[in-house]
Amino acid sequence: MKKILTYIFLSLFLLSSCTTEQTATKDDLKISGITGNEVVFKGEERATFSFSIEASYPWQILPNENFVCEPSYGEAGTHKVVMTVLQSNNTLHKKELGGLNFKMLSTKFIGITVSQNPQISISKQYDPLKSGASKGSTTTFKFQSEHEVFIEGSSNVSCKINSVTQKGYYDATVSVLCDNLSVEEKKAGEVIFYVNGVKLEEQLDVIQQASIIADRSRVLLSGQKNSRNSLFIETPFHITFSVQGNNFMVEKTGEKTFEIKALSDNISSSDTLLGYVIISLEESSSSSISVPVYQRPYSTSKTLMFYFLGTALSSYYTLNIDAIAKAVEDVQLTSSRILVFQQSSTNKGATYEFRFDQFENRCVREKIKEYSLPSPYTSEMMGEILRDMTAFAQANNYGLMIGSHGLGWIPKGDSKTISSTSSFRPKRPLKMPGALTTRDIGDSSGTDLDTDDIRRAIASTDVHLDYLLMDACFMSSIEFVYDMRTVTDHIIASPTEVMGSGFPYQEIVPILLQKDIDYDAVCRTYVDKYQTASTKSACVAHIVTSQLENLAVAVKKVNASKQKSYNKDHIQSFEGTSASHPFHIFYDLEDYVEQSCDDVSMVDAFHLALQNAVLSRYHTEKFYSAYNSLMNSINHYSGISTSAPCTEWAQEWKNTNWYKVTH
Repeated sequence: MKKILTYIFLSLFLLSSCTTEQTATKDDLKISGITGNEVVFKGEERATFSFSIEASYPWQILPNENFVCEPSYGEAGTHKVVMTVLQSNNTLHKKELGGLNFKMLSTKFIGITVSQNPQISISKQYDPLKSGASKGSTTTFKFQSEHEVFIEGSSNVSCKINSVTQKGYYDATVSVLCDNLSVEEKKAGEVIFYVNGVKLEEQLDVIQQASIIADRSRVLLSGQKNSRNSLFIETPFHITFSVQGNNFMVEKTGEKTFEIKALSDNISSSDTLLGYVIISLEESSSSSISVPVYQRPYSTSKTLMFYFLGTALSSYYTLNIDAIAKAVEDVQLTSSRILVFQQSSTNKGATYEFRFDQFENRCVREKIKEYSLPSPYTSEMMGEILRDMTAFAQANNYGLMIGSHGLGWIPKGDSKTISSTSSFRPKRPLKMPGALTTRDIGDSSGTDLDTDDIRRAIASTDVHLDYLLMDACFMSSIEFVYDMRTVTDHIIASPTEVMGSGFPYQEIVPILLQKDIDYDAVCRTYVDKYQTASTKSACVAHIVTSQLENLAVAVKKVNASKQKSYNKDHIQSFEGTSASHPFHIFYDLEDYVEQSCDDVSMVDAFHLALQNAVLSRYHTEKFYSAYNSLMNSINHYSGISTSAPCTEWAQEWKNTNWYKVTH
C-alpha cells in the first residue's frame, strides 16, 4: 500500500511539473474609452478619467505611484474603471506618469501610456520668452488655464496680466529692467506662475537677445575687383566699426547697414579670408563682434543656379532645397558652386550659397543677398537676381533650374477665365475639388512672366547656359523651348503637369555636377522616382536647342505640304478636361504632324529633325492632371507639345515666334 501511494504521489508531481501556466491573448481583454493608446489627465490633483474593461478571465491593474484605479481588479465580465491622478502637474509641460498595465492569468498587457497636462497651457513659441537687449523692452505672450492664475517676475523682469477671457485665455506683458550689453544672449529672469495661490515648480525663462546681432556669420564677396555685399546689424544701441585686414573696404550706408567692397580680384583657387569688420558698442567698448570677410575665387569650373519663384509651393520648395543640401553633402562639393534663390514671401526673397564645410562635415547655407520683390513681378527683377548669381559665382559653365508654376507659352494677363495669377502663366479655374498638388495650379504672389520675359532675364546676364531645367508644368512646349534656343544649349522639361514634389534633386544634382553631364540620366532618374511613387506620373524630355531651327524648317515644310482632315480629339493631349476646362491646350507635336500632314516624305523629314532635337523622352504609363483629377492615358509620346490644334488661343498662338517661323 505504501508503495502504491508513493507511486501516485510521484505521478501527480511529474504531471504538475509538465503543466504550463495558462495565458491570455489580446482578444481576452478589450478596453474601450481610450483613444490612441494614451490616457491624458487634466493638470489638477484628483483629476479623473474613466474607461471600460471587457475581460474573459479575472483581471487586475498593476499599481502605479502616480494614479489609482477603482476597481483595480475584477472577475470576468464588463467593468467601468475610474482612474484618479494623485498630484497636480506643477510644471509648464506635459508630464509622463508611466503606463496603465493589466495582468490576466499569466499575461501582462502593456501599451497604454498615462500622462498629465499642465495646469497652464503655453505655446512652444514662448518657451523661452524672447526679449530685446535694451532696458524697458517688452514682449507679450498668451496662455490658457481653467484656473485662477497670478504671475510675477523674478530678478530683472516685471510682468502683468493684461486681460483674461471667460474661457481662460490670458494675455500678458513682460518687461526687462536692465540692458544686456553682452554680445551673447543672457537670461534676464523668469515669469513665476501661481495657480489657485500655489506656486508652480517650473517657471518661464525670459531671455534677452544679444546687444549686437549680425544678419550673417560671414560676408562673402565674389571673386572680381569692386564686387560688393552688405552687412546689416541689429542693435538698439549706438555702434562704431573698424576694419582689420586688407584688400577690402567698408562704408557705412545707413544707421545699422554697411557695404563691403573688394579692392582686387581673387586669383586663388579657394575662398580667401580678407579680414574682419569689427562692430563695437559705444556704451561698452569691450562689447564687440568680428564678422569675417571672405572673397570667393574669381572663377570656378561650374555654377549651378536654382531659382524657386512664388509662394504657393513653398512647402515643396523647402523639401527641394533640403534635397540639394543633402546632395552637396553626398558629393562633398568643393570645386563647383551652387546658388539658390527662394522667394520667402510676396515681397521678399534671398539668394544663398550652398557649400560643403569640411570641418563641420555638412552643407552650410550662407545668405548672399536679400531682395525686395515688386508686385507684379518683372523680368527686370528676375534678371537682376540672375546677374547677381552669375557675377558672384563666375564660372566656365552655368546651369539654371527654374522651379515654379508654369503654363507653357500662354501669355500672362490673358483674359480668358482668369481668377488669379500663376508664377509664369495665368491661373484658370481648372483644379478639380480634392485634386493633388501639381506645379501649374495658381499662385497668389503675382509672379507670372511671359516666355520672352524669361528669355530676356537670362540673356541680361551675358551668360550662355549649358542647360535650363524647368521644374514647372507644361514647359516642354515647342513654342517655349524655341524661344529659349538663344540662351541655352539644352533644355529638360515636361510636356505635362509636374507633381508638387518636383524633380528628385538629391539624385540629379550629382549628375549635373559632372564634367560631361548625362542629360539622359537626369531624365531617367526623374521618371524612375515616380515609377515607385504613390502617384505614378512623370513625363520628361531632353531637347537640344541647336537642332530647333532644323525642326522649325521641317515643320514649315509640313505646313506647306498637302494637309488632311483630322479630329483634334484624337490627337494625344497632355492635360485632362473637365466641366470648368472642356478643351485642351497642349497636344503631342509628333502626333499632330502625323495626323494633319498628307505628305509621307515631309513627315519622314520631320521625324528625323525631331529625333535630332529631342534626344530623350521618358514617361510613366499614365500622367496625372489636376484639370480632371484623374490618371490619363498616353498613347503617343514625342516628349514635346504644341498648341497648333488649340482653337481657344488660336490668335494668341499666331503671335508666337514658333508660328511666325513655321508659317
